Amino acid sequence: MNTTIQSIKRSRDILNSLMSLSFVSLIIRGIFVGLITGLIVSAFRWIIDQTFSFLAFIYPLMANHLWSLVPYILVTLLIVFLLSKILKPCLLDLVGSGVPQIEAVLLNEHHMNAGSVLWRKFVGGLLAICPGLFIGREGPCIQMGACVGQLFGEHSKISSQEKRFLLECGVAAGL
Repeated sequence: MNTTIQSIKRSRDILNSLMSLSFVSLIIRGIFVGLITGLIVSAFRWIIDQTFSFLAFIYPLMANHLWSLVPYILVTLLIVFLLSKILKPCLLDLVGSGVPQIEAVLLNEHHMNAGSVLWRKFVGGLLAICPGLFIGREGPCIQMGACVGQLFGEHSKISSQEKRFLLECGVAAGL
């Protein structure tokens, strides 16, 4: 019977430590990371969906009037030029989906400048996806969420394990 009382006491201690102020504070920060990531990713996806509705109107028009391909190609070349200017300063962090970079960050093999990557991935992703260039949506959303989590962690006085938790919250919210 004495062993049962000790195990109950240990369970109570574990539950009390989980409800500590620092744990609750970390959970609240994780919720904020999820909310901000959700807003950013929702805006990203909404803009893409609106653009695709416009492209559904433009593409048949271009099929019927071949001369209208010229402005489309010129605008696409301008977008490619803008993308090169946006991506060049952080090329290693921005190429591809962004998921391998996040895996490297989680393995402590890489550090990214989250503020710079966040806006460049948002604007660059829109510039690439909206005119119909071939790129996925999920990878950029995951990387943007990781950037939000990393930024929250960098601006909080918390342990490296808690910073990793916030980054993982951002990844989950981005997904």
